[in-house]
Amino acid sequence: IDTQIIEVPNPFHPYGVRGVGETPIVAPLAALSNAVRNQLGFRIDDLPLSPPRVLEAIDERGGLTPGLTPLSFLTQLRKETSSRAQRLAEVF
Repeated sequence: IDTQIIEVPNPFHPYGVRGVGETPIVAPLAALSNAVRNQLGFRIDDLPLSPPRVLEAIDERGGLTPGLTPLSFLTQLRKETSSRAQRLAEVF
């Protein structure tokens, strides 16, 4: 993802300033979260999406969707995350 600095005052801040570190990290995390949701069929609300939390959520739901193996889940997740990140980069 290629970030760009655009100097436009923030109308919601008394000095017109904006945060500089937040924006570049939001899109990749959202893309990853959506890719996990698409593969699992449900959203995980607890962050960060660490491997133990993902496994715990899968166990709480009774396992992976039929026909979805851990390897196929990770393979699809990688493809989808990469695809979403590419689309986000094209937008920004």
